[in-house]
Amino acid sequence: MLCIEHDKQYGNAQYMTTMPQGCEDFTGRRALQQRASLLLHTLHALHADFFIGLGSGLSWLAWAVGTPVLMISGFSHPSTEFSTRYRVVNFHGCNSCFNDMTTGFDPQNFAWCPRRVDQAQPFQCTAITTPEFVMRVVDKLMAERGLAQIF
Repeated sequence: MLCIEHDKQYGNAQYMTTMPQGCEDFTGRRALQQRASLLLHTLHALHADFFIGLGSGLSWLAWAVGTPVLMISGFSHPSTEFSTRYRVVNFHGCNSCFNDMTTGFDPQNFAWCPRRVDQAQPFQCTAITTPEFVMRVVDKLMAERGLAQIF
């Protein structure tokens, strides 16, 4: 697995996103073309098997170069993103606040959860998406693409 995010860690003391353990580190300042090349080719010049991401620029870039994308949705509605057969979204909890025109998005506020910030279970849109739910979609993607199970 390659990590091609800009930063190994991003956030603040309370909310931090960290590069997963075991990933090859390709973080840092890289040109868009270099990131596209990393998505399109692995170090061994083989096509990347797939990309797992959120509704972010890297997911869109992976989709644009033709790499299958497993998209984890929640804070944004799937209708505002590209179409993919491999989407994880749970509509049984709070969702799609990013597309709610009555809330203002604050990209500097890592605790941004406009609908549930003062209630129990903030970030419900992602908290109810379990690793098992994601792995079921990974298994489906790998089976459909004839990829060997690596987990």
